[in-house]
Amino acid sequence: MKLEELQRNFKRPKRKRVGRGMRSGMGKTAGRGNNGRGQRSGSHTKPGFEGGQTPLYRRIPKQKSFQAPPRSEWAIINVSRLNDLFPEGGVVDFAALAAKRVIDDRTDGLRVLG
Repeated sequence: MKLEELQRNFKRPKRKRVGRGMRSGMGKTAGRGNNGRGQRSGSHTKPGFEGGQTPLYRRIPKQKSFQAPPRSEWAIINVSRLNDLFPEGGVVDFAALAAKRVIDDRTDGLRVLG
């Protein structure tokens, strides 16, 4: 079975042709109603228009502007500097780095570069 060999198991509904005579069932006003704004050609209402009722975007309260959270402060250190500061097999953690004044308390994280 190939994609181009597949067939529908239903028929597509025939497209309704409007404004093609009174006997067609959709003649005269062509489904647009008798009078008013919607019957005129090229007519449409603006987005958000609710027929004269106060639209939703004016009914809800104004929101305060979005404020992004403060940026993270990352300390950057090279592996070669860690080799100079700590003996081989030594423990490298935040407390040890703070004791050697490599980072301070305001640091959110550490990035080790190669």
